Amino acid sequence: MSSSEPNAHVISGQAFAPGTSHAHPAQLHLNASRTLVWIVTHDDGRINERHQLKRIDLEPQLGRLEARITFPDGWLFITNDTTVFDRLGSDRFSHFRHKIQAFSPRLIGVFAGCILGIIAIWKYLIPVLATVAVWMTPPAAVQAIDTASLRSIDLTIANPSRLTPEDTQKYIAVFETLTDHIPQQQKFTFNMVFRDIPGVGPNAFALPGGTMVLTDALIDEFGQDLDLIAGVIGHEIGHVVDQHGLNLLYRSLSLYIVASLFAGDIGPILDEIMLEGQTVLTLVFSKRYEADADQFALDLLVKSGMDPTGLRRFFEALEKYDLPSDLLSSHPLSSDRIKAIDAFMAQLPAGSR
Repeated sequence: MSSSEPNAHVISGQAFAPGTSHAHPAQLHLNASRTLVWIVTHDDGRINERHQLKRIDLEPQLGRLEARITFPDGWLFITNDTTVFDRLGSDRFSHFRHKIQAFSPRLIGVFAGCILGIIAIWKYLIPVLATVAVWMTPPAAVQAIDTASLRSIDLTIANPSRLTPEDTQKYIAVFETLTDHIPQQQKFTFNMVFRDIPGVGPNAFALPGGTMVLTDALIDEFGQDLDLIAGVIGHEIGHVVDQHGLNLLYRSLSLYIVASLFAGDIGPILDEIMLEGQTVLTLVFSKRYEADADQFALDLLVKSGMDPTGLRRFFEALEKYDLPSDLLSSHPLSSDRIKAIDAFMAQLPAGSR
């Protein structure tokens, strides 16, 4: 049997006998009329049985994977030849390729389905993944995050506090009063520390495990108003109790995990898109978490017998730093937060205001 015919098409690759994993250097031959196809192995010169082209099974190349051609008798031929789809006949395979690549109204449906799928993932799947991850995170791991984060802050941006123990005593008393009024099921290992952090200004922030950091600048500027300090501390306690920090962390990670599941290896372009998507995700949920923490603080201040308007005075002081819009900010506008506090105060009984 001749291994080739006049005008036959030849494609180089590797062949595997039925039920074996040994690769034979080989060529795939196609007759001039594009009706018969067969394999010729190089190492033994074997010429396999000819088969009708329409009876073989062709798996086209996907990405960097080889094209795979399976014969009815079990032989497998693989090749990196990018022209294999065209060279195996414009009748069957090329027609199928052009058909699936051609524009049709169905593509509109596919595109719409993809958009709806992305929205569903964004709205439902990522929050579920983040919630499950938070629930499964052991307390020891959360405490380890606090310890490592505070150590990193101390090594990079923070200096030891200038405040003496006597200076901080009254603020620690406020802190303990607030934590004493937190429901038992929401208890954390709360801890408050003071740091001098240049460039941050009057600020406070909470780490996921219950460590709260107050800046010296906050005490310097507002330390005489204990109700204001109580409002800021209550706000940070709200972030810890509702686990906003962990949720944001896991939401960001979930975005990458879901993208990897669907796209496989994330290249530089998709990575840049994911980075921007993560930024948008953080902005959206961060503003929501800030509003929730404000509400938690107001409720806690009332339970603790403190004046909720202290938090209002804090936002009044920050209002001069507001941008024209909160679109690109991770926090709501101070003016909007003041309105929310006014609405809360209006709902309180007259004797509680």
